[in-house]
Amino acid sequence: MKFLKLAKKYLFFTQRFTKKNKLLNFSFPSLTPNNLVSSSMQRLLSNIDINQSQNSITKQARHLSLTNSLLSGFLHETLHAEILGKKGMSLDMHTPNKNLNLRLENLWRDYCDEVFSDVEELTLLHLIRDGEAFIHINGTDLEVLDPLNIDHSFTNERENIYYGIKFDESLKIPLAYFFLDKDSKLIKLNAKNIIHIFQKVTANQVRGLSKLASIILPADQVDKFKQAEIQRARLQSEITGFFVSDEKGFNLEPITPNDNDAPKPQAVLPTKVEVGNMNYIGSDMKAEFINSHNPTNIEFFIKQTNRESAKALGISYSTLTGDLNDVNYSSIRYGGSAERRGFMRLQNFLIRKLHKPIFKVFLKNLALDSKLPPSQIELALNNFTFKAQGWEYIDPYKETMANKIALESAQKSLSDILREKGKELDSHVEELKKESEIYKILNENKVQGAKR
Repeated sequence: MKFLKLAKKYLFFTQRFTKKNKLLNFSFPSLTPNNLVSSSMQRLLSNIDINQSQNSITKQARHLSLTNSLLSGFLHETLHAEILGKKGMSLDMHTPNKNLNLRLENLWRDYCDEVFSDVEELTLLHLIRDGEAFIHINGTDLEVLDPLNIDHSFTNERENIYYGIKFDESLKIPLAYFFLDKDSKLIKLNAKNIIHIFQKVTANQVRGLSKLASIILPADQVDKFKQAEIQRARLQSEITGFFVSDEKGFNLEPITPNDNDAPKPQAVLPTKVEVGNMNYIGSDMKAEFINSHNPTNIEFFIKQTNRESAKALGISYSTLTGDLNDVNYSSIRYGGSAERRGFMRLQNFLIRKLHKPIFKVFLKNLALDSKLPPSQIELALNNFTFKAQGWEYIDPYKETMANKIALESAQKSLSDILREKGKELDSHVEELKKESEIYKILNENKVQGAKR
């Protein structure tokens, strides 16, 4: 009995000890790498401050945005077309005063034509390419500042100045920005007159990071790979082949004539190949021809790199490259839906960070110019929205029928469907009213014409 008790006690402590060791001694493979990958794993432990690297990454991104055809097309064409569309973000006033709504929408439209549209496009470009955008508000004037001119090298921890930005004691609220003008003179700008837009990656980030940061190296490698293959193909196409001597050791060195000796025949070798001409070479010579250039992996490498770049940019491969060879309705609908969700997120970000603050300044200037009374300004501040453009249906019939079923089964409201197209319900109803009046007039004219 005593032996059994001791055995059970030993077994209990053994199981407990074993379980405890399993919990405490779990090994992460990345923390105990082999010699082959240890240096790579060690590099992952190095941490580079985003604020420090921002300036260098921005310069690289700018260079690549002009030299890489796909990125240039994405930044300067696709991005503006998908995010801003034909008219940019439209103001939608919904105060009880319809005349006030119409007047403000017209005033804002004029302001966009004169000032804001260019600011809107340039802000979007800076935000994606450079990672941040600075808008200087000077009364009714708006100026987009170059992020590279906000002095990245200016840091003074005693004064709470970091990377060209002065902060309050909490290091959270900007107080001033230090801007380098065209004469490299440092100008201090009040933060109240600056809108600084960027998307944070870390909590302590004070400068933005380019959207292209993760694809700068692979995109540059693709460009270098293509250039190398083109040069290699061109070289091989220009050099047809060459002549070599056989084992007899035919001498191609020039022969010095001797007056006492009879002239000896010299080898005359063709130096170029022409269509329709034939050349004779001796039996002691043989020709070696260059194999035609046929890269086997370049297409796969470029396509895979472009897929990864598209994923990093939040767009589909077909949108980035224009390659629709492997696309069908299901794949393009799935890719388009995911892509448009990303576009809508960026649209809403721009509206929050750019359009709403600028519109509030716009209303303030209207009050200062006595164009609107303070009561209407207050009413407008609480009753405005901005609506972004929608997108055309990928398959109009299928998607229209799907929306019809969703509407009839109460899975969607009419507002939801219209919002996907970039419309608001009240604006849509007003348009229908106007059209119904026009149809009524046309029908009346038609009836009168028939009676005559």
